Amino acid sequence: MNTLRKILIGAGSAALVAGLATAAAAQSSDSASVGINARLIAPLTIDPDLSLEFGTIVAPTAAATVTISTAGARTASDTELLAPGGTAPRAGSFDITGEANQAFNISISAVMSDNTFSVDNFTASGCFNTIIAAGTGTGKTANTGTGSAACELVVGATLNIPANPSLGAKSGTLTTTVDYN
Repeated sequence: MNTLRKILIGAGSAALVAGLATAAAAQSSDSASVGINARLIAPLTIDPDLSLEFGTIVAPTAAATVTISTAGARTASDTELLAPGGTAPRAGSFDITGEANQAFNISISAVMSDNTFSVDNFTASGCFNTIIAAGTGTGKTANTGTGSAACELVVGATLNIPANPSLGAKSGTLTTTVDYN
């Protein structure tokens, strides 16, 4: 009977150990799932429209400025600098296309071919909610639902003219960069 008891106790112990091992193995891993989502939007593009034109200017004997507003109005630090004729003054503009009602960043800079001149104090209008400070800001295309939408960004600025500049045509490049934010 002692032997039978030992066999039963041994078999019971083995069954208990096997049951515990199975329970432990069943709890050693778990898994869960989440969804995968993506939203594709229209690419953001910018195209030049009109160049920024300061018009015909009389060469100053002291440093001076000429400013073009986003409405195309021309003012100067000395009104005697504003000469008639030549190319009509106007603000520069860019056509921006992107996802409807999607916000984007705007960065504006300018470089003159004659580095004694500079352009700064950029202002902008259009492209809903445009804010320009120190050449940077934000904009948003029209809320037309979904898909692509467009807006026109109009840029004004100030031309800084040195004293007694060389005469002749002056040119440069107004660059506007946009990216989704």
